[in-house]
Amino acid sequence: MYIPDGGIEEDFIHITGIVRFNTQPWIARFPKSIVVGIENVNRRRDFTFQVANLDFVEKMGFSKENFPSYGESANYIAFFEKELLPYIEKKYKANTNRTIIGESLAGLLCTEILLEKTSLFNTYIIISPSLWWGDAILLKQADSLFKMQLNPHTKVFIAAPNKKEDLSMYNQARALYKLLKKHPRLITHFDYLPDELHSTVMH
Repeated sequence: MYIPDGGIEEDFIHITGIVRFNTQPWIARFPKSIVVGIENVNRRRDFTFQVANLDFVEKMGFSKENFPSYGESANYIAFFEKELLPYIEKKYKANTNRTIIGESLAGLLCTEILLEKTSLFNTYIIISPSLWWGDAILLKQADSLFKMQLNPHTKVFIAAPNKKEDLSMYNQARALYKLLKKHPRLITHFDYLPDELHSTVMH
């Protein structure tokens, strides 16, 4: 299980706690897992793809100055594909059953990998994704981007928090689910969590 927001001050500790609990033999809800956390250096740079301009960020309530660097997700995905995945599978007792889990901008990154490098992972856990990046261009291009190089039984779980907090983010997550649901080789699930906010939905 790979966590792009995987630093100690990010999602590593609470996800490993959930995994450890659920892999105990008297619980046995999860298969035994290696959890790989990647600590961020600059998530706004590494989790976003290239765009022509940043005009759209102001519609989302951000300032362009909040993104002094951005658009390097291709390099980050290449790091996964060419360095990290081969290293883990060579050094540890890992198989090729790979899961990636990401929330917010990391959910955007997971969606980009799903659409462009589908076979890198078997399971995608995409939580409250920031699909607004680039004026939601990933959604607009999803059918043409999606390369059906699927591992058998590729699974996609999408979750969204209370829609009253951010209706557009909910609608975009739901739209992603509907697009993916059309592909019969995907096992896709959508979970609406109305009691959660963007800040709490990950756990």
